[in-house]
Amino acid sequence: MRFLLLIIPFSFSLCAEESGVIPKSINFVSTHWVQGKGTFRVISFNSEYEPCFIIENYEGGLHAGLTSSNKVCSVRVPSNEVVNINHDRSGGSWFEDFEWVDDGLSFAFDSAKGKFNCIAGLPISVGDLPLCMKK
Repeated sequence: MRFLLLIIPFSFSLCAEESGVIPKSINFVSTHWVQGKGTFRVISFNSEYEPCFIIENYEGGLHAGLTSSNKVCSVRVPSNEVVNINHDRSGGSWFEDFEWVDDGLSFAFDSAKGKFNCIAGLPISVGDLPLCMKK
């Protein structure tokens, strides 16, 4: 009986260590507070699973619940052309290097059209496109 009491807690700790908190399909998650606009969270996926990323907004903070969520798949490049990452069937386009700046989200966009530095103003709404400049 003592043996069972010793082994049960050990087996629970092994199970807890094996399960991952963030799925393998997610590449990057970060949150940022913007005064007067709430908490924002960016979720970037492994581009093999999903090339787009998501920007969530929690106006009252994470504990108050989700206010909005927008999937970003397209950006506007300097030629004023809209580039949708989902249209690159070869997988040669991706978003990376996410970083919070003041009340925006900065990131890099690599594609067949070139390498770009982009910024998404916060909050982002459906139809808003991050603007990109050539590196």
